[in-house]
Amino acid sequence: MDFFSYFCKVKSKIKKVARKMKNIVKTGILASLSALLMVACGPKSDIEGFDKTKSGLHYQFLSENGKGDKVKPGDVLYCECTLYLNEEELGSVVGDPEPLFKAEEQGNFQGCLNEGLLMMHVGDEAIFAVNADSLSQHGVKMPQKYQSGSGQTIRYKIKLHALKSEAQLKKDFEADMESRKNGEKAALEQYITENGISQAPTAEGLYVIPIKKGNGPHVEDGKTVEVNYTGRFLDGTIFDTSDPNEDPEAHETLKYVVGQQAMIKGWDMAIRNMCQGEKVRIIVPSELGYGAGDGRVIPPYSSLVFDIELLSVK
Repeated sequence: MDFFSYFCKVKSKIKKVARKMKNIVKTGILASLSALLMVACGPKSDIEGFDKTKSGLHYQFLSENGKGDKVKPGDVLYCECTLYLNEEELGSVVGDPEPLFKAEEQGNFQGCLNEGLLMMHVGDEAIFAVNADSLSQHGVKMPQKYQSGSGQTIRYKIKLHALKSEAQLKKDFEADMESRKNGEKAALEQYITENGISQAPTAEGLYVIPIKKGNGPHVEDGKTVEVNYTGRFLDGTIFDTSDPNEDPEAHETLKYVVGQQAMIKGWDMAIRNMCQGEKVRIIVPSELGYGAGDGRVIPPYSSLVFDIELLSVK
């Protein structure tokens, strides 16, 4: 992946932590209070307009807010950021501040970004220039125009809007999960009412609405089934389909051995009561679906709607 893809991956990992409270990415490396005390007496930077710490981090503050909260190890920084190779822009995340970086206590190379993060206050805007060779040596794939040994820098222009501790992120995450969980029932009831669904749910809460009857063999454990399906959120947005009528780029029909491939509980309950040729619409509450989400496509506590057509049972 190129350098901006790496940057976006960093951003994605931080967001994932905000959702799941784990794997907050380490974007900067090397920071300690003693290093910060050496900033004022660091060597002269060879980048015009920049200062330099003793560890080798080049920095330039565009605006400073000494009254803002100071970054501490463990803080997650909500900010805007633009990346450069020397002065050539690579990409940016601007507008609403995003949780892009986590400040660390220590790291593994001199002159890393983390030292700069710990110099900042909320309200500051600064540019930090990190030696590109050092980043490359620590596994970061560089942009196409990177030339090893040429003294190039990767520059981070950061505008810091807010800080959150890991404890606050955890609290926010738990509050968000509770809100989603409480809101699911109301959203499902609204969907049932607006769509005029009179079919009663099963005891477990699954809605199975017949669309077309079938007259072929019934599903049994060990049988191979072929299914054409479309999955939607309650707002009608399709998140997955094998039906080319719904999406010209739909993937192939789903084939699997019943009882040998793990499916969500609601799907499995429905398919075991079907026969070849039958088509149904099922409404699956999250407790029979993906629960707190699948971490990729399905948000936490989402009720889902599937149209399932059983093409064959063998």
